[in-house]
Amino acid sequence: MFPSTEEHPFFYFRRKFAAYWYRFRKNREAKRGYEDRVRRPILSRQDLGAQSLFTLLLVSHRGRRLFGITLSYLVSYFLVGVGLMVFVFSVAATYLYFKGMDLREQLVEESQQWEVNLKLIALKNREIREYLRNLEAIGNEMYQTIWKEEIPSSKRALSSLSQEFYERTQGLLKALRFFYAREDALQNMPRGMPLESGYITSLYGHRISPFGFEVNFHSGIDLANSIGTPVLATADGEVVTAKTEGGGYGKHVRILHKYGLVTLYAHLQALKVEQGQRVKRGDVIGFLGQSGNATGPHLHYEVRLRNPDIENVLEITLNPWPFIKDPL
Repeated sequence: MFPSTEEHPFFYFRRKFAAYWYRFRKNREAKRGYEDRVRRPILSRQDLGAQSLFTLLLVSHRGRRLFGITLSYLVSYFLVGVGLMVFVFSVAATYLYFKGMDLREQLVEESQQWEVNLKLIALKNREIREYLRNLEAIGNEMYQTIWKEEIPSSKRALSSLSQEFYERTQGLLKALRFFYAREDALQNMPRGMPLESGYITSLYGHRISPFGFEVNFHSGIDLANSIGTPVLATADGEVVTAKTEGGGYGKHVRILHKYGLVTLYAHLQALKVEQGQRVKRGDVIGFLGQSGNATGPHLHYEVRLRNPDIENVLEITLNPWPFIKDPL
């Protein structure tokens, strides 16, 4: 049919094409729906319920059924959740158990250590009591030596003791001055090792020279250690010599102590004090080295006794071993 004279040909063909396209889409959708209905079977309510279930079977290798259980997905999810919770709790309980075991072992070790410390304290307490008893015995002996009689009883009247106070005080003061002088000498004389650690390589006295086969006199003690080891002052005193070049001694320090004692520290790598400086026992005065006539890194340590005459200064070397035996 041709378009009428009242309708434009463009609009006529557009209307015809739209109607054809609508019928084509309707037919295609109807065909697809039919195919879907044919391919997809109609399931009953029992079939739909069976899709939400699954069965666990235990079967032997011969194919014989041993055990089977049918569960829904809801129950299976619940059981899986319970299993995961049990697994998590078991892992946490295992971790806490072993953690508690470690803590228990640590507490047992600490308890044992405290027991050992308590035993050491008890032992030290007994030693202190024994030391006090010895001091009491020494005091009684000193009293008897000074006063030529037994210690008076605490019940003795003070009036009788006051009569003899002046006469006996003089002898007691002399004894106290002697003890104070002795204690002061012990506190100010060089004592202990001039190194925190080390070992003796040569003692005081005659020896075979390390630079030959002749016998010479060694005026000190050699203490070996690594280069740079701190060298300590063995008593309070004043630095009278701090030389960076000293011939055979190399870099060395001399310290004048009370009662005319002098200590010498030779073959140093570097000095840390200056001449005229006051030092205390244990202060670092230098560092161990190999300067001067030395076959290896060591400290040459001497103890000397100086002549009190200022115009004729003379120093006599002493054996340092009795001074080194006592700790700092």
